[in-house]
Amino acid sequence: MSLNPQIDDFELVWANDRCPQKDIYQALLENKLYEYPYSARTKFFLINDEFYFVKGYLAKKDFTKTISLIDCRNQNPVEHFIQFEASVYYVLGLRSTISYSTNMMALIDSFKKQYKASPCVPEPVAVYRYNSRYQKQYNFQFSSLVRCKGCGTFDYRKLFKAQVNKGISFLIYKYPYFPHRPSSLIIDKNGHAKYHIHKIPEPDLFIQNIIDLFSKIINLGYIFTDYIHSGNCLQIQNITTKGHFLDMDSIFYLKRQKLDLLEMNIYILLKELRIIGVSEHILDSLLDSLRDAVFVKNKSRKNILFSNIRNRLAS
Repeated sequence: MSLNPQIDDFELVWANDRCPQKDIYQALLENKLYEYPYSARTKFFLINDEFYFVKGYLAKKDFTKTISLIDCRNQNPVEHFIQFEASVYYVLGLRSTISYSTNMMALIDSFKKQYKASPCVPEPVAVYRYNSRYQKQYNFQFSSLVRCKGCGTFDYRKLFKAQVNKGISFLIYKYPYFPHRPSSLIIDKNGHAKYHIHKIPEPDLFIQNIIDLFSKIINLGYIFTDYIHSGNCLQIQNITTKGHFLDMDSIFYLKRQKLDLLEMNIYILLKELRIIGVSEHILDSLLDSLRDAVFVKNKSRKNILFSNIRNRLAS
């Protein structure tokens, strides 16, 4: 329910049992939100010295300002979200956000039960749905940036309206600490982020935490990404400088382990570490560590799987 349905553009539709709803509402109402430097559509606020993040929240008064900052010269970000994210720009799709939130809470609960500790991952707290008045105004303002026809018969404007009409929302989530990302560590002369393992404050701990958390989540029956997702939480820009995961929309539970997906996930993770300068010697050692840590029921298939990964890394 909305705390003030006469003036609010949103209402609460999902929350975990630890949701401080009144404090969240107060932070939104008084605009006590701080910019999160690594994501344009994410802001953060504090409740009792704990970090809460709001993703996809856009007040109607900020529509014009947000549109003015969109640069469509190289790639139209609004059309990019429609085509590759199956979503609309800046705000979040309602159904996918609720699905992600319930999925993440199941993972967190399973992790706590199995390992007697809380994982360093985003903890969904609440999902708010924008109402129909907001949807109409959002559609009117942002559809002007969308072409009627794209490549071939791809109708961006029709798909944009369909996505808005499915319901749009924003997400509140909690993180155990302020999650700095590697992109904050070094910027080249052209303003592009360059990641390197030597720029991370504690590189050994960074790698250790990644391998440990990755293995534990895999052993719970989850996989980090599949062939559908172009972006995923194994990419280095979605890992904190302490070696914990962010933006875990791509993660999902498997009833039965699929070795092709497991192979792909381990390969992606090690390839990302190679990109930031982790040596071949260390990568080889990490592959051995993963071999020991990751559970695969059939020993011979496990041998083949890790042999395939070693060959892929060597090629």
